Amino acid sequence: MTSPLKYTTTSDGYNIAYSVKGRGAPLVEMPCIFHGDIAKTCDMPAFRSLYDALAERFKLIRYDARGTGNSTRGIRSDHSMPATMVDLEAVVDAAGATSFVVLAHNWSCYTAMRFAEKYPERLKALIMVNPSPMRGDVLMPSWRDFYVNSWPTFIEAFISTGTPGGDQMRDLLATSVTQADFIAIADGGVGHAIEDVIPSVTVPTLVLASRSYLNPLYMPAASEVAAGVRNGRLLQFDGTKNSDFMMTTDGSVPSGVEAILDFLDDLGVGEPEHHNGATTGSAGLSSREVEILRLIAAGKRNREIAHDLVISDSTVAKHVSSILAKTEAGNRAEATTFAHTHHLV
Repeated sequence: MTSPLKYTTTSDGYNIAYSVKGRGAPLVEMPCIFHGDIAKTCDMPAFRSLYDALAERFKLIRYDARGTGNSTRGIRSDHSMPATMVDLEAVVDAAGATSFVVLAHNWSCYTAMRFAEKYPERLKALIMVNPSPMRGDVLMPSWRDFYVNSWPTFIEAFISTGTPGGDQMRDLLATSVTQADFIAIADGGVGHAIEDVIPSVTVPTLVLASRSYLNPLYMPAASEVAAGVRNGRLLQFDGTKNSDFMMTTDGSVPSGVEAILDFLDDLGVGEPEHHNGATTGSAGLSSREVEILRLIAAGKRNREIAHDLVISDSTVAKHVSSILAKTEAGNRAEATTFAHTHHLV
């Protein structure tokens, strides 16, 4: 079901469209240029595999950046990358997200890191997918001749690189941003480089990267970011683009999304609220462990629990081991007895 569009106004006068789906801890996805038009991408099968899985666990907040989608078009000539942080500030304040996770792709990773530098107390975690190797030049410098002089060719070239969605995505790209606004956004990258901000990022950070990205500079950039931030980790995936591990077309949970959920689970971010009066005082179980213990008591095996909670088998196994240790149970049957004795089910 499509989430209704909401609007907020930035401090410099742009109207920004955003949507909210799901419940729980807020997770904010920052848009890249061609993720424009949140009203359309949520209905595309490949994008649903990403957004539905996140919305099952989090309050998913998405928005169209200035100049794209349903937000104000016509970017002013003084636009630069820092202005994209103004969009993020406006959206999270309007959505009431005081503490949240940020998910960023490609160019928006730079802005996400700047936000983490400015507001470390507001971020629970930072997740970056193929961070762009920005070195103070325009965005996509090797493509500049296309997007400046042959816009239709540029759109077709983008589709031919394997962007999911076929004709539907072609129509989306053609309408989500004008050539003039794209050029203004691309020019906003001048003077901004990732190495200037990496050392300032202190929040827990997960970097997801393609091993064979179309631009060979992306993997070194991802490694540089993960190694340079204070609490970073890097996961590499097969493929040549973000969608290879962030989206699927068969209804399964993408491997990149599983990695995100495992990462946040390790941090205790987005744990479900307790029900039936259960508390973490029971043998020191975390809320996630209580949830898994209930599923154990219901007779579910690890694979079924992983499917229900949209986490990996290895994460479930880790939690089960912790549950058995904390409850001093020798097996799942004894853990089930513990759950009933302590009124957790």
